[in-house]
Amino acid sequence: MQIKRFEARDMTTALRLIKKDLGPDAVILSARSLKKENKITGRVKSTGVEVTAAVDGYPLVDAISPALVAGAVNSYRRNEAVTQPSRQNFRQSVGSRIKSIYDRKRTPQLPQKRRFSGDDVLSDVFQHLLSQEVNRDIANDIIDRLAAKRPEHRCETRDQIIGGISGILEQKRQGTRSRLHTPSGSRVMAIIGPTGVGKTTTLAKLAARHAIEEGKNVALISLDSDRVGGITDLELYAKAMSVPVEAAATRSAFKATVNEFRRFDRILVDTSGFNARNPDQIEGLEACLKGIDALEIHLALSATVKESDLLKALKCLNTLDVQHLIFTKLDESCTCGNLINVLMRHPLPLSFMTYGRNVPHNIETGSIDKIVERLLADFDLTSATPNSGRPGQVLLETAAQEDGSDFVANKNSDVFHRRNCKWTQKIKSKNMITFSSAQAAKLANFMPCQDCHPARSSRFQAGLPVGNTMRISN
Repeated sequence: MQIKRFEARDMTTALRLIKKDLGPDAVILSARSLKKENKITGRVKSTGVEVTAAVDGYPLVDAISPALVAGAVNSYRRNEAVTQPSRQNFRQSVGSRIKSIYDRKRTPQLPQKRRFSGDDVLSDVFQHLLSQEVNRDIANDIIDRLAAKRPEHRCETRDQIIGGISGILEQKRQGTRSRLHTPSGSRVMAIIGPTGVGKTTTLAKLAARHAIEEGKNVALISLDSDRVGGITDLELYAKAMSVPVEAAATRSAFKATVNEFRRFDRILVDTSGFNARNPDQIEGLEACLKGIDALEIHLALSATVKESDLLKALKCLNTLDVQHLIFTKLDESCTCGNLINVLMRHPLPLSFMTYGRNVPHNIETGSIDKIVERLLADFDLTSATPNSGRPGQVLLETAAQEDGSDFVANKNSDVFHRRNCKWTQKIKSKNMITFSSAQAAKLANFMPCQDCHPARSSRFQAGLPVGNTMRISN
């Protein structure tokens, strides 16, 4: 291995010297800025950069060279950015220290696009899964299995990709088939979930499906005594469908009402919303539902909630016999990766999916296939380009500028912007990186722009009041 150190006035000149002396296969090992301090004034002046590079006789792995280059360039940027003169005012000192602490907390690696030998389609699918916030380990496993099935399983159309991913996820979730078809007799179905996920609307849709489409005798019970007017919405739905409805505020009243409705084919129970951080509410819900025969408990979770909160809701119900999952508000979510992550981490079958407030419509039987269809709804298969096959090809490729993402960044910078920011217009399309959320941009080692403030909520950005908002009951 040949190692050589280069000094130049800037990074561009240093890279040109490296390519000239060591060739295009050279790898950057380190980079730092050269400083000279004025002994009289105490100011530090940049005199250039020092870059250490190496080249070997055997070919390097394609995925290593770009990562080392990006890491060295970022190291140079950080070292140059935090350099401070020995004499400075208080505000400069505090600001530099805050930036230094912030830099240490950031992820020290730029996002890279995974590449597969001779197959750019799988690379684009992998990148799309990450943009949909699918867990990286799960996405890696999906792509590895797709690659292992080639060429038997073709991935030339979106339907073929959806079928391949669905089959892999179904295989990973073997043994989680839905138990909705129970023996004949009265069935009691309780829908539980955090506050505001749409339990009442979902229950009304199920009641309409059983009563109108299947011709079943349906009765409704409301345990939602905490919310003002909690029974009112359910009574309106029950009147429109001509089905009986009763309110039960206590455990004994609930058990008595269930026994009274045993002559009906379906007994649907609406419950109060709970806070996953309040164990008293969980214990109260468990005590109320305990002791009911032939009870099915369906946990409703909103697709708009981040993965950590979904997992928190599941974890706090470990003492309750939850049998099925219901995903709601799929029409309001821009990503579905959080739902895939939850399904892969928990064996509970998915019973239903809802996507709107239209009763009795906007509900369908849950399945992995339908989640994957939504996951790949905006995937552009035509964006895949043939692999050039050149060794050492830079892998930091990005999505197209017109993909609808709200946050963008220049891959040669460390700042991300809103789509309508004035600085976004100055980014060349070949250098543009897009993100589905501000959080995703931060996790990818980018800082928010100080002009458009992309880390703030869109409601704040639009100048609307944040605190005084109206929430429509579920």
